[in-house]
Amino acid sequence: MNKYTLLLPAALFLASPNIFAGKLYKWIDKDGKVRYSDQVPGEAVKHGRKELSGQGTVVDEQGRELTKKEKAERDRKLAQEKSQAKQQKFLVTAYKDILKLYSDIHFLDNAYKVRLDAHHTAISLSEDRIESMTKNRDDIIKRVLIIEKSNPRVPQKFYNEIEKLDNGIMEQNRIIAEKKQEIIDTKKHHQEKRSLFLEAKKWDEENRHQ
Repeated sequence: MNKYTLLLPAALFLASPNIFAGKLYKWIDKDGKVRYSDQVPGEAVKHGRKELSGQGTVVDEQGRELTKKEKAERDRKLAQEKSQAKQQKFLVTAYKDILKLYSDIHFLDNAYKVRLDAHHTAISLSEDRIESMTKNRDDIIKRVLIIEKSNPRVPQKFYNEIEKLDNGIMEQNRIIAEKKQEIIDTKKHHQEKRSLFLEAKKWDEENRHQ
C-alpha cells in the first residue's frame, strides 16, 4: 500500500492507540479529504499537517503553505508591525527626553513666552532702525534737491549714503519677515511640544502604576 494513501480511519486509530508505534501525520489532500500517513507527502507541505502521538493527540502542527498573495500580506503586516515598534520606541525616547527638560507644564509655557518675547523685541528694534534710517534718507534727499538748484553736480557721497541707507532698510525688513516667520514656527512648535509633554506625563503615570 502506498504510504501516502489513507492508512487508518480516524476512529480505528483512536480506538487502538498502540497499533502504530512510529510517527503518524494527519493531513488534508488537495480534494479536502483527511489523510493519515507515516511520512509527510509533498502535498501535505502545501496543505498543512499535524503530527499525532500514540494516543491521537496533536504534538506538532504545521500550517499550509501560503499563497503569493498571503505571503505578500504577511510581509506587509510584519513590515507594518516593525515600523510601529520603531515609532513606539522613538516616541518613548521623546517622552523621556521632554520629561527630563520640564517637570511641569508651566515651565514649558514660560520658556515659550521667553522665546516669543525675544522675537517681538527683535522686530521692535528693526522697526526703530527702519524709522531712523528712513528719516536720515529723507533728510539727505532734501539736501540733494537743494544742492541741485544751484549746482547740477551733486557730490557722489550723498548718493552713496542714500544707497547705504536703502540697503540697511531692506536688511531690517528682511529681519522682520524672518522674525515673524519664527514666531509662527515657535507657536506651532510649542503646541506640538505641549501635546507631547501631556502625552509623556500620561505615559509616565501609567507606567508608574504598572
